[in-house]
Amino acid sequence: MMRYQRMLPILTLASVSLNSTANAQAWFEPLPFTLPVAADFSGLGASSGMFGDRVYFGAPGTNALGTAAGTVYGYDMDAPMSAPLQLSHPDIDSGDRFGAALAVRDWSYGDGNRLSVVVGAPGDEGPNGDQGRVYFFDYDTSFMYTLTAPNGQAGDEFGSAIGVFEVAVVVGSPAVSDDNGYPKGEAHYYTQTPDDVTHSMVLEPQNTFDFSFGASISSNRYRFLIGAPGIPDGSPMPNLLSTRGAAYLYDPSGQLITRLTAPIRTNHAHFGASIAQGDRFGTVIGAPGDSFSSDNAGAAYFWDEIDGQSVPVTLAPSELDPDDRFGHALAINDNFIFVGAPGDDDAGQNAGAVYVFSIETQQLMQKITPEGLSGDLSEVRFGSSISVFDDDRVAVGAEGFNGVGQTYVLENTCAIDFDYNGVLDFFDVSGFIVIEPDLNLDGQFNFFDVSLFLQLYSSSCN
Repeated sequence: MMRYQRMLPILTLASVSLNSTANAQAWFEPLPFTLPVAADFSGLGASSGMFGDRVYFGAPGTNALGTAAGTVYGYDMDAPMSAPLQLSHPDIDSGDRFGAALAVRDWSYGDGNRLSVVVGAPGDEGPNGDQGRVYFFDYDTSFMYTLTAPNGQAGDEFGSAIGVFEVAVVVGSPAVSDDNGYPKGEAHYYTQTPDDVTHSMVLEPQNTFDFSFGASISSNRYRFLIGAPGIPDGSPMPNLLSTRGAAYLYDPSGQLITRLTAPIRTNHAHFGASIAQGDRFGTVIGAPGDSFSSDNAGAAYFWDEIDGQSVPVTLAPSELDPDDRFGHALAINDNFIFVGAPGDDDAGQNAGAVYVFSIETQQLMQKITPEGLSGDLSEVRFGSSISVFDDDRVAVGAEGFNGVGQTYVLENTCAIDFDYNGVLDFFDVSGFIVIEPDLNLDGQFNFFDVSLFLQLYSSSCN
């Protein structure tokens, strides 16, 4: 009898004509998270990280502990209006910019397991002045320990970018000067156990014209990437080649695998300003200053695999306008590529946008803007930061919202796009039959789930 009951929904579904596909998109919708108190300027959303049901956002401009001292807030995604957790430390004071970078990871060593929230404060004082510092916290926001760079100097910006993987931590110091005073940059590689962190090596760029090495870092269990996006526009520089940018790929032990550049290198592109890697496959690198389509419109480049011979796919929608800064922030998971364009003007001047691409086809699936959200949308800079935890939730920062900053979690609201390709078709029908999902959450797979599936399918999940 039970087997017969389980087969009825499948037979019912099979009798329905589903010859056409639904013109669907990715169904990511923004859920806002706000500051608990008013602030003159916080930069909330300048950095972000996710794990489980918690999302963390950096607010490096928060003034509660001094001008631009900074704070990190942790929110429960199931209770967005509840008071957030707050990460800070008694040593944080003016100019530290605590929260300018952060990384969240669950790691194990032997029999030990620990979640670390790692926060960069690139203006923090160290033994040699404002050289920068990195702070470690556990999941309950309890302080664990700090790191400073050996032989660091004032202005090095240690903690501007952070990568964590397996039992190692990589921290960028993109403003370390060369012999001529230009920001060559470097990165510090640390090995980590449950009880200790040990400095193992210093990583440096291998090309004469690569600068600001360590401005961005991304890692997974197999390798890590370090961006060298070049000297910022308007700063003293040896020549325009120093603004093109590059990225360096390393294995987990810190051995260099290859150096990556854009297929068409242009001055002021700042390739490597943002980088992201999938847990299993896929690498995407941003060039927010790229002017191939129009001035500072930006671009991003996707590699399915990096083997020394592969050529990346260029992600640059035709609708990009000057100063969109497409590629300023990036994230990637098993099914989607997310690209931030904080200079996009569709919802207001510099309101910003996030583009969602299929990782399988590299085709644009959705453009998300803050349009329809409350408040003045000019200078919101939606897409300032992006991070992912799974296929259904994405954290997005809008560090300019009302001069304070706003943060969002984008949730994929379509439960029946089982192959995550943005199209409802035969493969999703097949997926429904194989998976037998409890769509109405009544603890059973029955006619009600079939009815809900058909309703969602016919409405393109709207």
